[in-house]
Amino acid sequence: MAPAISAQAPDGVIVAAFGDPGIAALRAALTVPVVGIGEASIAAAARHGDFAVITTTPLLVESIERMIASTPWG
Repeated sequence: MAPAISAQAPDGVIVAAFGDPGIAALRAALTVPVVGIGEASIAAAARHGDFAVITTTPLLVESIERMIASTPWG
């Protein structure tokens, strides 16, 4: 996926899935900023204090908790 993205020469990349799948690999492979909507949402919410994440997909709870724990706000 990274070669196809690089070929388009974007100034940045947004991973448009809340769990930010593949974000580490994309950051390692690309020279432009890569931001995930999950990470960006957590950063925005944390600026206002404690926050909660609500999901309708119970199978994602553990991965969301791990994602939050891996951030400076976790």
